[in-house]
Amino acid sequence: MHEATVSQPTNGKVYLAVADVKQCKYSLQWALRFIPPQVPLVFLHIYRPATTIPLVGLGAPMVASMLREDLVQEYWENERKKIKNSLDECLQNCKVQAKLRIIDKHDVAPALLEQIKERKITTLVLGAKNRYVTS
Repeated sequence: MHEATVSQPTNGKVYLAVADVKQCKYSLQWALRFIPPQVPLVFLHIYRPATTIPLVGLGAPMVASMLREDLVQEYWENERKKIKNSLDECLQNCKVQAKLRIIDKHDVAPALLEQIKERKITTLVLGAKNRYVTS
């Protein structure tokens, strides 16, 4: 990751976009190293609801649009809770005070742009999948 300290952002918060728990840990390590401790952190995860739902007994996933809405909603809510619990646990294990925002959207890039506009985000940290990626 870029080796620079983040100064005090305009809106007072640094947002860190995370895809999963593994990236959350890496982002936390980076944040602890480069963001001043007094700057509030907000972890932002875009939850992409599954388009196929595994059903016990059928042996293969079913397309969500073919299933009853209540089954689909229940599955999505359970998956969302798993993600939230995993990310919350990551934050607790690292003993970091941070907020966690989970946004339900199918497309990550437009969802991030929407959040930037709505929340007037001035500092957003994005991670790269490959640690050798440079700018």
